[in-house]
Amino acid sequence: MAARNHCLELRYYTDTGGVFWGDWDNYEPETIQPAVDWARKSHHGLFLDIGSAMGIFSAVILFANPDTEVIAFDSDLASLVATRRFCKYGKGSLRTIFGFVSDAGSGKTLSEAQAQSDLVLLRDNPSGDAGTTKFVCLNDSADRDIPRNTLDDLLRDEKLASRPILIKCDVEGAEQLVLQGAQKLLAQYHPTLLLSVHPPALPQYGHTRESVFAFLQELGYGITVLAIDHEEHWWCSH
Repeated sequence: MAARNHCLELRYYTDTGGVFWGDWDNYEPETIQPAVDWARKSHHGLFLDIGSAMGIFSAVILFANPDTEVIAFDSDLASLVATRRFCKYGKGSLRTIFGFVSDAGSGKTLSEAQAQSDLVLLRDNPSGDAGTTKFVCLNDSADRDIPRNTLDDLLRDEKLASRPILIKCDVEGAEQLVLQGAQKLLAQYHPTLLLSVHPPALPQYGHTRESVFAFLQELGYGITVLAIDHEEHWWCSH
C-alpha cells in the first residue's frame, strides 16, 4: 500500500465534524513515503516525532507498522492531546512528551519527562480541539516555563542497541539545537533523520542551512533533499 493510502485511511479513524478532517492523501507525499517505507521494514523500530503538531506523522507510522514505538514531542499541550486523538486507533505504542527538545535541558530521563507531562496535562486539561493548538517556538519569550530536554538525556536509560531509529524533526529553525543535544545518540546509534530545515528561521538561533549540513557531515551522515517548499525536507542516513 502506498503512503498515499495510509493517509487516506486516517480519514476513517479520526474525528470528523470539522475537527481533524483533511485531505490527508495529499499531505507531503515526498516525506511520508520514505517514513512509511522505513516503518514497514523496521522490526521494533523507534520513531521520535519532534514537533508532532497534531500527530500526522505519528499516526502514519503507527498504521504502517503496529510493531513500532512512537514518542511524540511538542511544546504545545493542546497539540499533544490532538496527537493522542489522531493516533488513538493506531495499534502501536505511543508516548507523548511535553516540552522543547534542544541542546540543553533539565537532565530528565524519558520516564521522568513522561511523568511530568502527564501531570501538566492533567492539571491544564487542554481539549486539543481545532483552533486551540498552536506553534510554540523555542525563542518565544512568553513561554519560559515550558520544559526543555535533550535527546541524549531523555534516552540515556533506554535500550536502543540494534533498534532501528527514525527521528522526524520539525521545529521551525531550531533543528541544529535538537541535533546538538543528540550528539551521543547520533554518534553511537546512527539513527536515520527526517529533517524539516527552515533556512529563513535558522539565523534566529545562530545557525544556517550550511551549518546544519556541515554538522551532519562531520557525524558521517549523507543527506538527500526530498523536496523544497516553504522549508527543505532532508532524509539523512549514516
